[in-house]
Amino acid sequence: MTDLEKRLAEANGITDDLYAQRVEQLVAERYSSGHEISIQRKLANGELTVESDEFVEYNEYVNECKELAHTEIYG
Repeated sequence: MTDLEKRLAEANGITDDLYAQRVEQLVAERYSSGHEISIQRKLANGELTVESDEFVEYNEYVNECKELAHTEIYG
């Protein structure tokens, strides 16, 4: 995102929407929506815990995506 695009987004109050969309795009590069739902369903059903390798790997990746999106959108 260029500096001009960032300023326009801020002026229009849409940076939070852009941030959320960018996080979703980044996460989708590794996890399909179905895969994400599957992980969350396993966690909810007790098949996974927050310490399970599958969940830890997923959650770490999501957090990395959030950090990258934040840098891209907010600078």
